[in-house]
Amino acid sequence: MRDVVVDLASRPTTEETLAAMESVRADSDTPGATHESILADLAADRR
Repeated sequence: MRDVVVDLASRPTTEETLAAMESVRADSDTPGATHESILADLAADRR
């Protein structure tokens, strides 16, 4: 059980993952997806 908890705790949070994605996008000189556009696309796919 301890291994499962340690494994889960070592994973990045949603906020950390989105911040990392935004950082990579900001460093890129090409236009890319934003957090908002990704969520909008996911919402559209669910309809």
